[in-house]
Amino acid sequence: MKKRATPQLAFDFVATPPAEREAPPTSPPSAKATSAPAAASAREHPLERFPASASPEPSAAIVFVVPTARHVERFLVAGYSALTFGSLEERLLASLSGLSVATRAHERLALAEALEEGRFAIPGGTTRLSRYVTAVLGALDDLARDVGPLEAARGSAPPVFAGRIAELARLSSRFDARLEALGLVAERNVARSLARSVARASYGEVVAALGARAVESRLVLELSPGRLTLLAELEKKLAPEGGRATVCLPMFDRPFDPERVPDPLETVATWVLPRLSDAPRTVPLEPRLGVLDGVTSPSRELAADVDVVLAASLESEAHAVAAEVRAALASGARVEAVAVGYGARNEAFLAELGRAFEAAEVVAHGVPETRSLLPAMVEDLRRALEEPSSRARAKVLASPFVDLGLPKGEGGRRLASVAKVVSAAPDVREEHGLAAKRTIERARRPGAAGDSARARDLRIWQRLADVLDAFPAEGSMAEFVTAFARVLGELGVGRRAVRARRDLFERDDLSPHDRLEARALAADARAYAALEAALTELERAWQRNVQVFDSTRFFDELFAVYDPAPSLPGASRTLAVRVAKLADLADEDLDLLVVPLATSRGLGGGGPRSPLLSVELLGALGHDANAASARSLGALALAASRASKVVLTATATTDDEGDDEVHPAVTALVDAGARRRSFGHTSRLSSPLSPLDARVLALLEGGEPNDPALRARVDTERTREAFFLDEKRPVSPPIGLVEGAPLTALEADTGAHKPLPLTGLERLAECAFRGFSHVVLGAREPVEGEDLPTAREEGTRLHGALAEALTAARPLLEARPPVPSEVVRTGLARAEAYLAEVRTAAPLEAILDARVLDVARRVLEDAAADPDWVFAFAEKAFGENEPLAWPALSLGEGELLLRGRIDRVDVGRVTASARVVDYKRGSLEGMRAKVGSTALQVPLYALAAREALGRADVTGIYFSLRDEMLARPNEKDRCADEVAQQIEGAIEVRALDVVRRVRRGDVTPRPEDELSCRTCPFSGGCRRPRFAMPAEEDDGRPGGEA
Repeated sequence: MKKRATPQLAFDFVATPPAEREAPPTSPPSAKATSAPAAASAREHPLERFPASASPEPSAAIVFVVPTARHVERFLVAGYSALTFGSLEERLLASLSGLSVATRAHERLALAEALEEGRFAIPGGTTRLSRYVTAVLGALDDLARDVGPLEAARGSAPPVFAGRIAELARLSSRFDARLEALGLVAERNVARSLARSVARASYGEVVAALGARAVESRLVLELSPGRLTLLAELEKKLAPEGGRATVCLPMFDRPFDPERVPDPLETVATWVLPRLSDAPRTVPLEPRLGVLDGVTSPSRELAADVDVVLAASLESEAHAVAAEVRAALASGARVEAVAVGYGARNEAFLAELGRAFEAAEVVAHGVPETRSLLPAMVEDLRRALEEPSSRARAKVLASPFVDLGLPKGEGGRRLASVAKVVSAAPDVREEHGLAAKRTIERARRPGAAGDSARARDLRIWQRLADVLDAFPAEGSMAEFVTAFARVLGELGVGRRAVRARRDLFERDDLSPHDRLEARALAADARAYAALEAALTELERAWQRNVQVFDSTRFFDELFAVYDPAPSLPGASRTLAVRVAKLADLADEDLDLLVVPLATSRGLGGGGPRSPLLSVELLGALGHDANAASARSLGALALAASRASKVVLTATATTDDEGDDEVHPAVTALVDAGARRRSFGHTSRLSSPLSPLDARVLALLEGGEPNDPALRARVDTERTREAFFLDEKRPVSPPIGLVEGAPLTALEADTGAHKPLPLTGLERLAECAFRGFSHVVLGAREPVEGEDLPTAREEGTRLHGALAEALTAARPLLEARPPVPSEVVRTGLARAEAYLAEVRTAAPLEAILDARVLDVARRVLEDAAADPDWVFAFAEKAFGENEPLAWPALSLGEGELLLRGRIDRVDVGRVTASARVVDYKRGSLEGMRAKVGSTALQVPLYALAAREALGRADVTGIYFSLRDEMLARPNEKDRCADEVAQQIEGAIEVRALDVVRRVRRGDVTPRPEDELSCRTCPFSGGCRRPRFAMPAEEDDGRPGGEA
């Protein structure tokens, strides 16, 4: 694939070290201070242009605001501080404002109360209140995104809209006041509220909250009026003291001409300008796809690496995108450099894209996950409660989520049988509730064959009727929440949603069938957890409101806050193609960018989402539809600026919302020479080769690739292969040698200035490349199925329960002698209470509770029976920024600072000694050989405890939480002797050797245990070939660790 030679933009900090960059003027010239020609130019186009270079401030003095966490990582690696806008708002909110962000339930309640108390006219009356609340909140979201405060805009609105605008303004004011009285602020108003807080705060308070004296927005085009107001207030506060808060916008590098149609970036800049106290900075951007104004034709050279694919349907377009991605991967594109970027989010298309990727065997992140069927069952349950017909209730009875406690093996069959009979029968009111006439008559017929089965059917139906009939028709929100939770409990919905066997979640060696089953069961559990969370959110938000209403209102509010499976794009995953908004892909170095939905609607700004607003009303309030569309096209220009190849796909449709044509900018690309292709429904045989097929074909054909970029990639891979054949070869960048500016980040992130986590040190000791990926680059091991409980989730829950249990039992353990039964009873009671307190995703966590309590009981028994040691601390932190934490562990006279959290610290019962305990979920076999090489935590924990406690005699052990080890504890297996030997000095030498090697830039993949390469999540980074790994049958290592 041909690689384009594109200029490095000002926001690509990785290319040039800070000290070598040309700095722009410290004080940008204002229009008033310029010469006459310059002043005239400024009046024509009031934007100050600066060279493509970084800001002159040292990295500690400025914080950059960037689109995503991925951009934050790039800036941090280059030595700059960066935040997303959301993180910036969280930081300022915590420091300058006493308000918290309101939940959706709080917003809905506050708005409903404002509507009722303010005597606002509600279309359809109070029976339509919930739907009207939803429409008003949607309108306020649209207004905050596109307009700003209504009070400022209503004066200039035409008389035809004056009534509705005045009503919305009055309602918005009452709504905000009610939230503020509760110490809350709506998420849409956070930036504007912070602007007021900044205005009230002192310069020193603002700088302390920011952690810098300057703020600059980079690569961000989605700037709402509220966020621009916040930046303007920050500029007013910082500028008098030498600081600043500015916006840096990309601009196509071409002469300004007031006669021509402005391009999207000029439109965005013109929209931003009056909302800031100072002109934004600009940097040049290559018009990779032309200037996208729909008028100017791109050059044929620019259109050469652009393809336009027209599909027959939305489903066909999704398969076209998947085919382009798979073909790129097969031809050697980096998976981390392949992305799908969309303008307007279209859930229907993303669902089709997820299925297309699955069919094409492409792993992607950002497409919707498969949803649970539980929400459909809850909707059926609502219908059965509000419209008590036999058919509605039969549908509930036939649901796989209903468990009425029938004997194992016949539950589902009997429920389905009864449901089938009654769903076909007419509704009849009987003295004992609703039933089906045919079922009751057969059940009551004496002496008939199968009489006991019919009687059981009647009891099943009657039991369902009793449960549903007990649900109230009217009540307060708290009463409805309690009643609905009782219905769910009596129908066994929670038991069915958490029906997984424990072994599916405790074993790592699951078969494909078991793994799919575990994922499905866990998805149901997550959906049920979300349902419980929604009920809890409603209960908390409405706890002070005792208003009585009907069940329809309750269910409307419940479904407004219940989101069983949110489909949100996120940061990239290891070895996964990204699917994200175009704005999130700004300035990415991509081998392939695919832009689906390249139509007028897909690349437009989007209209109002609320039925209370119209395009005309928004326009009367000052909303610039051209600016909204320009932001979307500007995001496309930024995302495509450094892409080697761009593919735009579109489906021209005519639907209920009107015609949606191919965007004019795409048409201009086709006219300029972009390749135009069609994509219809194709068979698998005519689709591109899979990556594996392509590799096999390349091996068979041999030879050298003609593409220079691909040839360079081949050379890189051969260099790596040669290294793995002989690891004594000289180290070079393709293998794992870090040079230049990133070396500064290596030193900062490996404990030179701030404490390094001990877990990070162990990863560096296991393999420098894996540790570098985790500690410095922030890469994380991919979780195979987010719905499954991870080892981290289980470990956090287990450690927390043990800490609470031992702390509660400490006075009893200090007794001489302790009474084991009292120790166990007190500790387990506290552990159970702790598990109930932290149960945020109750169904899935409940699977682990039985094992957690069993482990806690055995640990308490072990502690009570220990004659030499008595428990002192649990989860003891050192080097952490929290109260009562011990100081960071310093090695080599401050050369290396370490932080961590010790699972447990014991002290001698009769001696002035201490012992650190590190819990392990796995076996301890083989651990003895690793102590001091890759197992560093316990010896270093012991050093930290010795410094903090002032006790010379400190040792440490590993404590296995496996069932068989708890039943037969063996002190020799806990590596106490090996830990004691390391404390005498060897461990400090080893720790310093590990970080010194990395700080020199040597992060080559030389693992201590080569068997770990077979399961390493970062093998796609070092690409260690299979021939360089031990054979599967040679795996003689013992059981795993924690």
